[in-house]
Amino acid sequence: MQDYLLKILVAASPIVFNPFAELPFRSLRETFFQIVMLGVALCAFVRIMNSTGGGEGFLPRREKNTKTIFLLFVFSTAALWISLMVNGADAPAVKTVLNFMLGGLLFFAFMDSFGRSGVSGWVTILTAVVFINGAYAIAQFFGWDPIFNLLVKGDVYRPYLTAGFMDSPNMLAPLLVSVVPYFFARWMTAAGARDFFIYSAALLFLLVPIAFTRNVAGWLSLALLLFALLVFFSWYEQCHTAGRVKRIIFCWLCVILLAGGGAASYLKAAGPVKPDKIQSIRERVTQNRAAWMMFAESPLVGKGPNYFYRHFVEYRRAVWFSNPPERIPERAAHQAHNDYIQLLAEGGLLAGLPVAGILVLLLSEQLGFFRRILSERILMRGDLLTIGAAGGFWAIAINGVGNFPFHVAPLAVAALFWAALSHHLIMEKAN
Repeated sequence: MQDYLLKILVAASPIVFNPFAELPFRSLRETFFQIVMLGVALCAFVRIMNSTGGGEGFLPRREKNTKTIFLLFVFSTAALWISLMVNGADAPAVKTVLNFMLGGLLFFAFMDSFGRSGVSGWVTILTAVVFINGAYAIAQFFGWDPIFNLLVKGDVYRPYLTAGFMDSPNMLAPLLVSVVPYFFARWMTAAGARDFFIYSAALLFLLVPIAFTRNVAGWLSLALLLFALLVFFSWYEQCHTAGRVKRIIFCWLCVILLAGGGAASYLKAAGPVKPDKIQSIRERVTQNRAAWMMFAESPLVGKGPNYFYRHFVEYRRAVWFSNPPERIPERAAHQAHNDYIQLLAEGGLLAGLPVAGILVLLLSEQLGFFRRILSERILMRGDLLTIGAAGGFWAIAINGVGNFPFHVAPLAVAALFWAALSHHLIMEKAN
């Protein structure tokens, strides 16, 4: 039952929507996430109870790194509850902490399912719904939008053209980018012309809607990941002289042209696009400064979950006192457009440092995995899947520096899926 619930969550969260609500996507998807995760929590409870009777319990395999991640997550969750008690609780604040707990449970539920039933089919589910979003985004860009055309004429929150089933291009871009590393790894190691053509077509199908979103944060995370993967595969080819030097040079040229084209299109943006982008960046700088002020006032336990949204306007005035804006924003920010600074603002160092520890641990074991497979003459499908999963997680994690993907259910689910998958595969290969 747990596996079915998780697969439903992975498949449905990026496409489920209610087009007749004022904010048709985030609230519905958050509620959907909570309902599914309550079912997963019930399954976990039943399995834990079974383990006391000698049955197979939840997470029967307990590697050292997995236990460390668990302890860091528990410490961070406890810190958020302490912050809640110190600063006062209301319903949105409690819901924020509960969502954080359910997110942690999701990571370990994925680990449990991968350990029992394997990983076959899981990636297919996620990539399928990502390609559906990409296809619909391309159709939207060229003016064919049968589902949301009526919404644009009303007062609903849908001011964007190329967003797929997500609620904005800013949310679509990291979702699409998270799948690119896996197909890029398969493209770099394609055994023949047929595979090379298939993965070239898949990459092109992903890169086109990413370009259409004009999301700078998505472009930057994509460029950084592709550069890192190119360096790795170039190093790998040099270690083994596998005869694919021409392909490596071709891939470098493709990525350089891609990066150059993206930069040129942004710099030459005509009409309102470039001024709006500059204004958006300035607003995010203001949000980050406001969040940092909150953290500076209470660095240990923060100002409380959901505090940023409740008190952003008053902190924004303080920021404007020394840095007045050229144009007053039309609305207040719900999130800081930087998940990490917002976590520090709301939960302080006690909540933020354990999360940083989890990120460092994941990065450390992934770098160790990359170093180990350099000595292998043939990269197996599991190795390429691990590379893709690691890249998929960091595509969204890096996006969190300039966006708030961990506050958006489908992006958080995708990030935790990729993180759990890479961790599981690395631990499995080590054993």
